[in-house]
Amino acid sequence: MVGLGIDRLAGFDALFFPIGLIVGIIASLYLVIYRFGARR
Repeated sequence: MVGLGIDRLAGFDALFFPIGLIVGIIASLYLVIYRFGARR
């Protein structure tokens, strides 16, 4: 949602939205792996 807001403010059609989606997917996968894959 942040990427969509930046796109609208900057006047781009679809530049930051897909970048934000990819970063969000990577961050969520990292958090899931860290939460359930870490051995304590």
